[in-house]
Amino acid sequence: MALAFQIFASPIGEILVAGTGYCVMHVMRGDDKHRLAADFRLEYDEATPLDRSGYIREGCTSIAAYLRGAIRNIDLAFQTGGTDFQRKVWHELRLIPYGETRTYGDIAKAIGEPEAFRAVANACGKNPVPLIVPCHRAVHKDSDMSGFSWGAEAKQFLLDLEQKAAIRKSADYVL
Repeated sequence: MALAFQIFASPIGEILVAGTGYCVMHVMRGDDKHRLAADFRLEYDEATPLDRSGYIREGCTSIAAYLRGAIRNIDLAFQTGGTDFQRKVWHELRLIPYGETRTYGDIAKAIGEPEAFRAVANACGKNPVPLIVPCHRAVHKDSDMSGFSWGAEAKQFLLDLEQKAAIRKSADYVL
């Protein structure tokens, strides 16, 4: 399966979106687009920066709109792989409403594994499509921002972005 990728600049750094003609398989963040591309190609040496299908371009457009606060949901076909447990966690993450968070313990309880909060945190770290599967909405019980694969600053940016948009939306209904 041939992977294509595209990189664009965002408020939290360079974003790489990779996949096939029908789904996104990776969303990565880096500080330098050349380094990000090189790192990706180390793992996927046949990946090409060409996107003949246009689907990767569509993915970049959607993710950029989300990062600007223009949309709340990134509705893209994606493929994650992963273990059964990881897929359960990633499914649960997609159920967390925009602008809200859940602790790793809350997510563990929701998937029927109340003692597996550390495994939930690990599954979040293995998520290959951050933002599409919003792992930034999973937090430590003390609201510590560490543990997000894109870094604490990016996580805080994303949570602040969603909080501000959620407040703006609720203000629309005030009489």
